[in-house]
Amino acid sequence: SFIIREDNSLWETVDGIFVKSMDNVNKVRGNGRMLITIDSVLYGRGYSQYGELGDGCGRQASDKYRVLSLAKFIDVSTSGSHTLGIRKGSELWATGSNTFGQLGDGSFEDACYFKNITNTNNHISQVLCRDNHSFVIIGNILYARGNNSFGQLGTGDNVATLNFRDVMENVTKVVGNNKTTLALKEDKTLWATGYGGNGLLGTGNNSDRNSFVMIAENVTDVSIGDHNMGYVVGDNNVFVTGSNQFGQLGIDNLTITQTSTPQAAVGLIASLSTQIVIGNYIVYLVRPNSIQSAGLADLNSPAINGVPINQRFSPLSASFPPASSGNIKSLKSTFFNGISTNTFVLKSDGTVLGLGTNSTAGNSNTMLNNIDG
Repeated sequence: SFIIREDNSLWETVDGIFVKSMDNVNKVRGNGRMLITIDSVLYGRGYSQYGELGDGCGRQASDKYRVLSLAKFIDVSTSGSHTLGIRKGSELWATGSNTFGQLGDGSFEDACYFKNITNTNNHISQVLCRDNHSFVIIGNILYARGNNSFGQLGTGDNVATLNFRDVMENVTKVVGNNKTTLALKEDKTLWATGYGGNGLLGTGNNSDRNSFVMIAENVTDVSIGDHNMGYVVGDNNVFVTGSNQFGQLGIDNLTITQTSTPQAAVGLIASLSTQIVIGNYIVYLVRPNSIQSAGLADLNSPAINGVPINQRFSPLSASFPPASSGNIKSLKSTFFNGISTNTFVLKSDGTVLGLGTNSTAGNSNTMLNNIDG
């Protein structure tokens, strides 16, 4: 796990304690594989089989950060096999695997180094990489490319695309897993496309879709994991859909194991909920000065088949190693086998709350905040 302190130093957990890794860090991405310094220099570490780090193909793994590019990057997103980067606010660059055309250069050829995909007069506000497909928001238009087996690009078909296709206007945020995509628009309507299994689309059934459909209005935040999707409506209500294997829907009836219709979560002071963050088998609600969770929980909670759970949303509390307390401005969590093993919450006063496995932050509860997949 990673934290960035107010002095822009990067800290990560090694053998259960935080140690300082690097100075002058602004952002950390891709589970620590990439970072951007305060002067916009891009660093990376680990292997680069397909060129996903942008400094050559077939690079051996290394635990030390190295300069990937002296060109200034504003932000990046990486899936582990390919990467998109934003330069100068209006230049899109890409590198890595291109099996499904996810780099958007009109070919299927992998790129060992960053290549310029497009220059635009409009601001690029977000890039999102998933296993074999990609999204970018340019101006307020959402563009998609790459694998489309489940209709996750929202193009109206299931055909992979080599180049960017504009799929929706007036978009402010896009989230997704490897099969399902959600887009939040300027008018606060929420739209969904792709794989509908486990009720992830929130349409009332488990059917897949290959075009975006509106599922909610007055939405202020949205999040998705591999098993659940949820959103905040206005200031009052939180809705969650999908699997309820570990009680992560936070509803009264734990005998409901899955729902395709969004359910209003219970046990909340809903008017104070500001953000929803979903991991695997756990849902978190962020409020001023507090965090609520339901699902996989701490060791003192009731258990299903030996796995601790929370059936309703309840407050989290935890402590951190001394090196990580106070003056934290950015957070990043690591993952293991698709399940978050430790996660942290940044408070407005610069202190950190967090939970995780005993080797990292305490119990088996986790919380995600300010995280890029």
